[in-house]
Amino acid sequence: MKPDWKDDAPAWARYLAMDADGAWSWFEYEPQWIPNMGHWSAAPRYEQAYHTLEQAANSLEERP
Repeated sequence: MKPDWKDDAPAWARYLAMDADGAWSWFEYEPQWIPNMGHWSAAPRYEQAYHTLEQAANSLEERP
């Protein structure tokens, strides 16, 4: 299940994205997708959120 910005996001989080393994993570700074690794670059501050089976490469979203 995708985390909810209103109920789940840390105050510092500006971005949310899912890796190819299904792990959702919050990011303070915009991460970049690393295709050959199947995950997003780890910005200086990030925190793993939840897992799901959606498409990872298109999952990045900015805080509404």
